[in-house]
Amino acid sequence: MTLEHKRYVEYLEWMESITPELREKSLFQAKLLAGALWEASAVLTDQPFEDISELRKLAQITRQDIAGSFVLSGPPPKHADKYDVRIAQQFLVIATDMSGALVRGWTHPSCVHKSWRSGACWTRLKSFRTCMGLTWQMGGAAGLKNACSKTRTAKCSTRTR
Repeated sequence: MTLEHKRYVEYLEWMESITPELREKSLFQAKLLAGALWEASAVLTDQPFEDISELRKLAQITRQDIAGSFVLSGPPPKHADKYDVRIAQQFLVIATDMSGALVRGWTHPSCVHKSWRSGACWTRLKSFRTCMGLTWQMGGAAGLKNACSKTRTAKCSTRTR
């Protein structure tokens, strides 16, 4: 018996061991996870609009302004003095692209900004789980977190005006 055949037999045995109740519970949890992930993604797509609007009203942007923003307060504050409307616009482009990846098919984030956005989405997902008192197993979601953390340190190719 080849290794591939052995794995297939183990998989079939595992499938036979799943009860209808367990399957229904797993399906329910998967739908909750998908909905929570989509909601987290939507929130992280909406918030840059708020930041851009608020930052455009300011003559000069300070670290305190960044700390009070929705999106730009998330990354490490080491370079907060360099954050501006352009960076908020880039986060908007990245958020849109990463949300699209949920539909197109997930790939590893290709730059640090996309990795940060994935981590922010992961954090919101965990918060949602806690706030809603959900008890789903995070095994499947842990795979998402691992996928989010495998990032090349390339520059993002986002262009904003």
